[in-house]
Amino acid sequence: MAVEAEQPIIIDKVRDEERFFGGDIVWWALLLVCSVPVVLFGLGLAPDLGGFVLMIVGGVLGGVAFAQVMLRMPYFTSGFVKSMLIVLLASVVIAGVALLYNMTLPVPTAPPDVLYKPPISGG
Repeated sequence: MAVEAEQPIIIDKVRDEERFFGGDIVWWALLLVCSVPVVLFGLGLAPDLGGFVLMIVGGVLGGVAFAQVMLRMPYFTSGFVKSMLIVLLASVVIAGVALLYNMTLPVPTAPPDVLYKPPISGG
């Protein structure tokens, strides 16, 4: 039994190829912008289970949106290297915002019973 292969998509212009990726870049960019605060809010609640769940949900949504936006960048910038530099800059900005937000969070003090060192036996 032979398997019939589907015909490849024929495109007249390379710029039209971006239409076949699925979804509009505006909605992917909006999802990316909305997922970063979800991750940051989850980071603020991190010791609790709800914080970790929010970080997971926001991270997955943000990762998918970032990949979709990154996939479309060469079509907007008309160059692969230029688009990768923009993606690298966006990654640094997102990581920097998360780091600055993390520095403002309160650090709980440790209970006294974990601060004591146990006696060393044998010497």
